Formats: sequence, C-alpha cells, structure tokens
Amino acid sequence: MADHKETAFSGIILVSSCILFYMTTAFPHPEALKGEFQADFWPRMILLGLIGISSFLLIKSLKKNSAAKSQPAVSETAVNEIIRKRPILAGLITFLYLILLDIIGFPILTPIFIFFFLFNMGLRNLRMLVLIPPIITASVFFVFVKLMFVLLPRGTWIFREVSILLY
Repeated sequence: MADHKETAFSGIILVSSCILFYMTTAFPHPEALKGEFQADFWPRMILLGLIGISSFLLIKSLKKNSAAKSQPAVSETAVNEIIRKRPILAGLITFLYLILLDIIGFPILTPIFIFFFLFNMGLRNLRMLVLIPPIITASVFFVFVKLMFVLLPRGTWIFREVSILLY
C-alpha cells in the first residue's frame, strides 16, 4: 500500500511541476541588462529539477510495485520502528532550525543543522559528517548571495558580527 502512495505522490508532483512550468511562460520579459537572468529563469530551473526527480521517482516506484507483486511481504518490526522515528526527529530538527535561523543566522546554523540531520538519517561516516555540511552551506551561500543577490538571515548579537565577516 505504501508503494502506491509513493507512486501517487510522485505523479502529483510531476503533474503540478509541469503545470507550474507552463505558467512561467506568462511571466513578463522586461528589457534586461546584458548578462542578467529573466524573471522566469530560476523558477524554471527549479521546476525542471522537480520534473526530472519526480519522473525518476515515478518510474522507480512503478518498477518497485511490479516487482513487489511477485514477492511476498516480509515483516520487519524493529526496522519499521526506527524508520518511523527518524522522520519525526527530522521534523523536530528542522523546526528547531527554523526557529533559531533568525537568531543565529544562516552561515553559522546551517552546517550544524545539516550535521545533525545527516546523523539522524543514518550517516555515521565521520569524514562525511564533517565535510558535507560546510560544502553544502558554502554552495547554497554562493548561489543565493553571490549569484542571485538574496540576503540570507545573518542572526543577531555576536552571531551577526560573525556572519557579516562571511558576506
């Protein structure tokens, strides 16, 4: 039953993304300066990514559904308990991140958030836990601040001073 939910969810995301992509054709195209993106560029890039990923997941879940029909279901209660607790803890970690984001700021809090999120999701390789958070944070920071000129939360008090050093 859960496999059918995954298929339905992937299908809904795919159809919604295609509709939204079509809606971006109505965005105005004012005279842009040379080298600047039009208003529809980033929404289209994000939607193309969603279309690609949801198509992949839809095909994968359809293959999984056809393969699952031929195999009997296996009961794994201990594994299911762990799998049920991880999303709840991931939601709590994300909620805490959103609350603290304006106080601590993006550049300081995001690597910490990514570290705990990855650890919660089962990554135990210390090298990856140390390398991945700063790389992702720097990449997102570069794209939003340097390419798109979108300011990310800097934090307050001493955190703001540290964040300003990075801008």
